[in-house]
Amino acid sequence: MTEIDRGLFDETWKVFNQATDEGYGVRTMYDPDYDFYQQLKYNNAVFSAFRTHRLQNDIAAQLVDENGKLKSFDRFAEDVAPITDHNVKHWLRTEYDTAVLRAHQAADWEQFRRVKDILPNLRWMPTTSITPDLVHKQYWSIGLTLPQRHPFWSNHRPGDRWNCKCSLEATDDPATGKELIPHEEDRPDPGLDNNPGIDGKVFSDTHPYIKDAGKGAKKAVENFISENIEKPLSLQYVSYKKYKNGGEVLIHELVEKKDDYKSLLTVANQLAKEGNIVKLTPSVHFKSEAYKEIYGSLTGTIYERKCPDLKVGDLFYEFESFVPPFKKRKISNMISHGAKQSSRIIINNNKGASDRYIRRNIYERLADKNFKYDIEEVWVYEKGKVRQLFKKQ
Repeated sequence: MTEIDRGLFDETWKVFNQATDEGYGVRTMYDPDYDFYQQLKYNNAVFSAFRTHRLQNDIAAQLVDENGKLKSFDRFAEDVAPITDHNVKHWLRTEYDTAVLRAHQAADWEQFRRVKDILPNLRWMPTTSITPDLVHKQYWSIGLTLPQRHPFWSNHRPGDRWNCKCSLEATDDPATGKELIPHEEDRPDPGLDNNPGIDGKVFSDTHPYIKDAGKGAKKAVENFISENIEKPLSLQYVSYKKYKNGGEVLIHELVEKKDDYKSLLTVANQLAKEGNIVKLTPSVHFKSEAYKEIYGSLTGTIYERKCPDLKVGDLFYEFESFVPPFKKRKISNMISHGAKQSSRIIINNNKGASDRYIRRNIYERLADKNFKYDIEEVWVYEKGKVRQLFKKQ
C-alpha cells in the first residue's frame, strides 16, 4: 500500500513516454515547446505510478483465499491471470493507442494557438474509425465550427472517448450558428475530460486509477515521485488563477515578488482571461540548467542570455515600467530597453501618453539602422487593463 514497484513503474512509464513521442513528436531543449514536452512526460510518470499501485495491489489481493489463508502458487497464478491479461495486454494497448492520439491533439492545440490570429475557428473533422461514435458523429456530420475560445471546447472535443479518431482543423470559415450547435449532455469518458494541449496531461485526474485509487495510493505516489523523478525546473510553476475558458496564470517558484510584480500579475490575469496560458518567468543565470529549460528556445537568437518577464503560450514578452516622475521620453526608453529583452513588449502607460505618440516612437526604432533589435508587438498597460497597440505585419 505504501510503495510503488520500481521495475513495473519503469516499464509502464516507458510505454506512455513512447506514446507521447509518437503522438507529440520528440523535442529538444532548444524547441520553443520543450517545457510542455517535459510537462507531458512528468505527468506520464504520475499516471504510471498510480497505474502501478493499482495493479500491484490488485495482484497482492489475490494472495489469500476467502478465509484469509495463503493460496497455493498454482491457484494464485490462475486467479491473477485475468488481471494481468486485461491490465498488461488489452487495457494497456487501449491506453497506449489513446495516449498517442491525445498527445498528437496536444501538438495540434499548440499549433492552433500559434495561428489563431489568421485561423481563429476550429472545425470538428470526421473520424477515421470504422465504428464512429454516435455522439461525435453529430458534430462532424454538420462540420461544427466554433472559435478556439468557445466554451463548447471545454466540454466536448476529439479525444474525449477511448480510441477516438476524430480531429480538429483550424479555419477562418464562419462559425456555426448558435441554433445549430447540438446540445449533447453526454460527458467525456473518465480520465479523458481534460484538454491535454492545455494542462499537459494525456489522462486527467478523473481516471479510475487516480480517482478511485486504493488506500495509501496518493501518499505512495507523492513519495515515490518526489524521491525518484526529478521535476524539471521549467515545470516548477505554481497555479495562481484558472479561468473556465482554459486560461491560467502560473508563477515560477524562482520569481522574485518585488518591483513590478503586482503589475505583472495584473497583466498576466488580463491575458489569461482571454484563454491564454500565462507564465511569470524568473531571472536566472544563462549558464544554469534552469535557463536551458526555461529559455532554451532563445538559444541561437539575438535574445540568448535574456530573461523576459512573461511567457504567453510559447511566446516571450517583456514588461517595461518607469521610475517616477513620468516624462514622455521615458516611453522611448521603455520601448528601446524592452526590445533588447524581447521582440514583444508590454509598456506601462498609466500616465496616458497618446497612441499616436507611442506608435511614432515604435516606427522611429524600426527605421533606425543602428537599432539591431526587432519589434513584433507592443501592448500598453493602463489602469489595470492591457491592450495591443502595435503588431508588425
